[in-house]
Amino acid sequence: DDNLKPILIISTQHKVIRQIADIVAEQVTIAHQQNTITGMAIHVSRRLLFISDSGGPEQASFSPLSLSADWLNDQLYILGEVQHPSGPRWQVASVCMHLTVTTMLNVSRCGLDGRGLTVAVAGFLYKPQNMQVDPYNGYLFWSINGGNKKGLYKLDLADISNGVKHEVLPDIISEDPHLGAFTVDHTNSGLLVVNNTNNTVVFVSLDRNEISNLRDNATVQPMFEGATSLVTANKIFYWTRDSTLYSEEEDPSKTHHFYHSTWPFDDDGPFVSIAVELPSAQPVPVPVNPPIGVQAIMGPELAKISWQVPHLLGHQGQYGGSFRGVI
Repeated sequence: DDNLKPILIISTQHKVIRQIADIVAEQVTIAHQQNTITGMAIHVSRRLLFISDSGGPEQASFSPLSLSADWLNDQLYILGEVQHPSGPRWQVASVCMHLTVTTMLNVSRCGLDGRGLTVAVAGFLYKPQNMQVDPYNGYLFWSINGGNKKGLYKLDLADISNGVKHEVLPDIISEDPHLGAFTVDHTNSGLLVVNNTNNTVVFVSLDRNEISNLRDNATVQPMFEGATSLVTANKIFYWTRDSTLYSEEEDPSKTHHFYHSTWPFDDDGPFVSIAVELPSAQPVPVPVNPPIGVQAIMGPELAKISWQVPHLLGHQGQYGGSFRGVI
């Protein structure tokens, strides 16, 4: 992928743009919505674009806010608001009854066709700033900046409730309340996270044993603070903040020294999300350990091979990092 020019998929509040990662490249609008776009995700290998917007039925109990695609299991994760009637409230003077409504947030998942919608994580009182699924390592990640549970969280995909309540709690990766937008570094088993206090990007390993500053004194006038979405391609960061898209370039005269650029865009409201259309952005895992219990049945025109899941690495979820199934 190092020789491929990244393609950015950029969502504003009313359109989605596809642009080669070059500040002077043509901007091609691939979707336009009259309603306000609230979320966007892509499935690279299937060449699918997913959009959520504000145009649902007025009485809908679930309103999608942001999206993330599981490219290995062909599922879509949806962060949304849920309206829960919380019981009657009597208005004595006019002798009528109203239902009070409590708004909470949850993450649901479904197939790529929208079928089989089930609750993955429920009960958020504050909206996660970012939510991403990582089937490569087998986790769902989110960050929260509100309330008394600020931090960066992960949940093993094997522990998702599928609508059945149980007492599995997510693991907290970092309790730093100043962490912002993040993207998953799949092959290095970590997260790349904006640190708003230090105006930089840090690497946080999934096992929490490593936290390193990737742009410490390396960027001329850094502009990471307040980023709302972040992606990386070929070791270069791209990020959005309000109505501005930024990228960085490495200074050819200095090793590991960067400066940032601001991309020109027509005024179409704040940016919603950004994604990279590259195979390396949604990689397919190769097992590090050999499969267990390999069996094969050979026929004149057909061979059937089955195996058990290889042993996982310590930082991976139960569904991460290995092929499974029958060929």
